[in-house]
Amino acid sequence: ILLIGLTGTGKTQLIRSLLSMDSSSSSDERAGSGSCSSSDASQPLDVFNGGTKHVEVATGCVLGINLTLIDTPGLTASAAGTAANAGVLRALKKAFKQHQPDLVLYVDRFDQPTRAGGELPVLQAVTNACGPHIWLNTIVALTHAGSAQIPRSEQGQQSWDGYSQQRSQLLQLIIRSASGDARLMNPIAFVESHPGCKRNAQGLAIIPSGLPWQQHMLVLIVSAKLLADAEAALQMSPEAPGQGKHHSWGWWLDAC
Repeated sequence: ILLIGLTGTGKTQLIRSLLSMDSSSSSDERAGSGSCSSSDASQPLDVFNGGTKHVEVATGCVLGINLTLIDTPGLTASAAGTAANAGVLRALKKAFKQHQPDLVLYVDRFDQPTRAGGELPVLQAVTNACGPHIWLNTIVALTHAGSAQIPRSEQGQQSWDGYSQQRSQLLQLIIRSASGDARLMNPIAFVESHPGCKRNAQGLAIIPSGLPWQQHMLVLIVSAKLLADAEAALQMSPEAPGQGKHHSWGWWLDAC
């Protein structure tokens, strides 16, 4: 699973949170070496230490599911970050080609949307670097979903449900525009990786809607993988209708 997104959106912390769900999650490899035990996977990152500088690969077995999570440096939405983005895009393209991920997680912040669709030029650059097919099996992860600071609208303070729907729809439109495919329906996962995240009676981390976000994320990942494998099998069948076409499975995953 390849994680991409703007800088500061919480890609690395999301990886740590997922791998901390189960004690059997283990290694974190950086350029082929290094380690990170599950004991520190749930600890918050030091925001003063900067973000991810290189492509890093973390592996673990979470609730019986083997995961390989590929962390990448963050992209910058501002025009001043064009030069830095060029280097990140080269690394992203190399990682995409080298690892050939089954899925992509596009990570963005729930509580701090980039103004005026500022993600669009960045996502268009990702499309140009890796090809529009990168979005076909992409899950959108919106971090900081447990934030109490819901942006106000012109009509006043919004509810969590209302804002989450608005944020999801806007980001989906941006991804469709960046990919050039108006049919895309990427599933949305809401994430709260902070160790102090609210928990339910079973001790599971939940978002304000009451949904256990880690378990929901795993359901989306496993479902997307199964559906991608099923489509690949159909593509190889000489009698398969619609052979050679790609489909977005978001409509199905949205029901998960």
